[in-house]
Amino acid sequence: MKLVISSPLRRCLETTREIFKDHKNKPKVLVWPVVKEMLISSCDMADDLDTIKKEYPDYDFSAIDALPHPELWILYALKNETIREELIQELFAKYPTRNETFHNAKYYISEKLKNMFPTHIEFQVDLNARTYDAKEALKDISKDLNGDEAIVVVAHSRFLEAFTAERFEGENGEPVNSKWFANCEVAAYSLEKNCIVE
Repeated sequence: MKLVISSPLRRCLETTREIFKDHKNKPKVLVWPVVKEMLISSCDMADDLDTIKKEYPDYDFSAIDALPHPELWILYALKNETIREELIQELFAKYPTRNETFHNAKYYISEKLKNMFPTHIEFQVDLNARTYDAKEALKDISKDLNGDEAIVVVAHSRFLEAFTAERFEGENGEPVNSKWFANCEVAAYSLEKNCIVE
């Protein structure tokens, strides 16, 4: 194992650090927004990007740095482009400078989440589409693996439930035959077979 992909949320970054800090292979850690948790509460918001980067200086943040406004990565990870663009435009309209926009984004989005309840910014069907994107990207990355090498993904329960689903049903896209992961639970998943393997 040479590569670990982690959500940018602190609980995953910290889990990644604790598990792999003394690993014999010293795997590269790629911080990847696409594996973040479903955005439904303030628990699903990250600290500001500069703070995270300082705390995890050896991690690769290039997937976030490549975004038009890296500080707003939480919004760029949304599959629903209409909601994403509306929120970005609202932020830039509300705060007069870019620094104020980036500084206040977390609080602004948290307030939005609170005031929108029980509706969401990110819906299950959007999360399902995001997990599809993650699988396709992982298939590309896995082409460079040798033999029994694996990629480790440190993510979140809702994301992993959608990721491991056999299929989705209904207009809300409910995951079917999926796995709900307990905190820090581990499972092996085959991209080729599209299922958890023993």
